[in-house]
Amino acid sequence: MRPLVVFFDVISLLTFGFAFVMVLMQRFEEFKPYDRIIRVFLALAVFILAFVAFSNILEHTGITAKLDEYEDYVEILFVPLIAYAVYSMQTARLFNEARRAEELLRAEHELLTAVVETSPTGIMLVTQSGDIAFANDTAREMLALRPRGESGSLTMPEELNCISSESASARPLSLEHLAEGPSFTGSVCIVEIGTLRRALSVSASPLGSGDESAEASGSVVTIVDVTERERARQELLDAQARYSLDLERTVDERTVELLAANRALESANTAKREFVASISHEFKTPLNSIQGFTGLLLDGVPGPITAEQAKQLGFVRDSSVQLLGLVERLLELERIEAGHTTVTSVSVAVADVVRHVVDLIGPLADARGVEMVVEPSDDVRAETDPGLVGQIVRNLVSNAVKFTPAGGTVSVSARVEGERVLVSVRDTGIGIALADQARIFEPFAQVEVSLEHKPAGTGLGLAICRELAVALGGTVSVESTLGEGSTFTLDIPRGVSAG
Repeated sequence: MRPLVVFFDVISLLTFGFAFVMVLMQRFEEFKPYDRIIRVFLALAVFILAFVAFSNILEHTGITAKLDEYEDYVEILFVPLIAYAVYSMQTARLFNEARRAEELLRAEHELLTAVVETSPTGIMLVTQSGDIAFANDTAREMLALRPRGESGSLTMPEELNCISSESASARPLSLEHLAEGPSFTGSVCIVEIGTLRRALSVSASPLGSGDESAEASGSVVTIVDVTERERARQELLDAQARYSLDLERTVDERTVELLAANRALESANTAKREFVASISHEFKTPLNSIQGFTGLLLDGVPGPITAEQAKQLGFVRDSSVQLLGLVERLLELERIEAGHTTVTSVSVAVADVVRHVVDLIGPLADARGVEMVVEPSDDVRAETDPGLVGQIVRNLVSNAVKFTPAGGTVSVSARVEGERVLVSVRDTGIGIALADQARIFEPFAQVEVSLEHKPAGTGLGLAICRELAVALGGTVSVESTLGEGSTFTLDIPRGVSAG
């Protein structure tokens, strides 16, 4: 049994010896500055274990038992040495962690300081007592900050004048106000320091301890130089003001010119109306004389005339009748445009007006070989002027008959749509091109026709219809397809006031 115990003791001794060498050679970089102490404690612990193993070898081999009496004393030291080694290692680890945290904090502080110092935005800290505890170079330069005695704090120069662009009561750069820990953003103020003038955008947030219920211990203030932006904004406002003034002046000038043009136009219209009225009246007398004397000649009152003379006199009479009709229409259009048309509103059966017009123009339609049709109409009454309605419908039906070839049809109808009365005149005539439909209601406007014999006309009938319809509070419109026919519609209210 003893040889086996001795063998294990020898193995233990060799192991402890190897461990002792490794402890001595090991570099405890992680546990600086306690690495030497830890190495000593571990070496002593290994030495104790080696001493015990060596003592057991001597005792079990019968060489000597002298060392056995010291084993107990030496073994008592093993646990404290190991405990001291572990404690030292833990202390070293905590020390190193604290040192690394301090180095990281220092690096972050240096980085933050570099960012703040190099920032183009002015940054400063205002304490609860109203002192500027810190300001970066940008803030110092913007506000011309100066040291206050030997306290290390900063203060603003007495000649600094801050004019808030928001209101006279705003104090974005008042140290007393900033000491209260206000919160605002982008308050623009104009700072004057001597001859230097800047526009600054000031923002502030309270500097507290992190406890929302605790009183703010000052403010963190950021300052941005917005001089160029404010100058551009002011230039834009000035440009807008100048543009407004120029626009007002231009409007005034154009208004004066327009008034002068209106007066000139009114004078010209008055002169035109007077001229047309005068010339028309001057034309009517000789035209009536021409018609009278031509009729006497055709009747043979002065004496017999030849057939050729009768034919030529017939041309003269027809031309005078046509010219007299033109004069009458000119006078009528002039009265309408001058506002002299009188509208007398009575209760009228519109269908009766339509039938009366068809009866009047029926012989003309029969002579031209055109069929007249009165379509079934609504039995409706309207408060309107029957004479003006009849004149409009008569012009529309007469035009339809004149521009419809023989064998065609002209249909007339009246109907009610809501509070409106619509009288439609539809023909199967030559139709009107889309490009001409807008201008046919203008005075003297006539379109090219494809009929063999162009109907005689003055180009005033539709213009008179439009003006009369307006006087009745209505409109005249057209729908037409070239070569297929046209539909003219008179649209008037069921009730209209006289005007």
